[in-house]
Amino acid sequence: MRAFVLSALLCLPLLCGFGDAEPEPAPPPPVKDTTDDTIQAYLDGKSLAPWAIPLHDSPKAGQYWETGSDSYEIESSTRRQVSRVDGDFALVEQRLKLSSEMFKSDYVIAYRVNLKPEKGKPQVTRAWIGKPGEKPKLIKVREMPPAKAVAPEEKQDEGEAFQGLELAGATWKGRLYTRKFEEETTKLWVAEGGWFDAIIKTTVGEDYLEQLQAFGHDGEPILQWPEGAAWQTVGDEQPAKD
Repeated sequence: MRAFVLSALLCLPLLCGFGDAEPEPAPPPPVKDTTDDTIQAYLDGKSLAPWAIPLHDSPKAGQYWETGSDSYEIESSTRRQVSRVDGDFALVEQRLKLSSEMFKSDYVIAYRVNLKPEKGKPQVTRAWIGKPGEKPKLIKVREMPPAKAVAPEEKQDEGEAFQGLELAGATWKGRLYTRKFEEETTKLWVAEGGWFDAIIKTTVGEDYLEQLQAFGHDGEPILQWPEGAAWQTVGDEQPAKD
């Protein structure tokens, strides 16, 4: 009898285990959309638009240049686009998208760019922010710093030539620039005839890669803009800083 009871006690944990259901895995945390927070930071003046942006010579309406990356488990893309050209001013829209398991973001910063700025004057004279497909809201532009004394001219890094690099349905040539910072090496491929900063590929060490995904001549405005040259005065009902 004692042996039977002892055997039953030994088997009890096993029997109980068979009756227990497997615990369900905890649901993943919700993806946080940081778009509104970013936009509000610009509207509050905590973040400021730059007083200058990279822009190629003779910009034409419709030109767009989109780079992207899926490094560090984050999918990102930057689309820069010339959406309007009126006289000596161009409307440049920059859409920034981020997506990961923890957060996402999608917003547009737009710039009114003076194509012929006076010496000592900012290139970006007005800026806006908004979500794709929505109306732009005026934001502040950072003050242009005072001109500094001209430093002794440094030897210009001429990089090394590359050619035959196929990206976004085209074959590119240009210059490859290499920079070493401590243990990591950054490489920039700058394309001949490229738009904006003309960078078509960037690597940092072995873990980060960003490269040209698309470009073209038929880009449509990303934000809602009024017809004609009226886009230049969007936000006049608000305090504007030119």
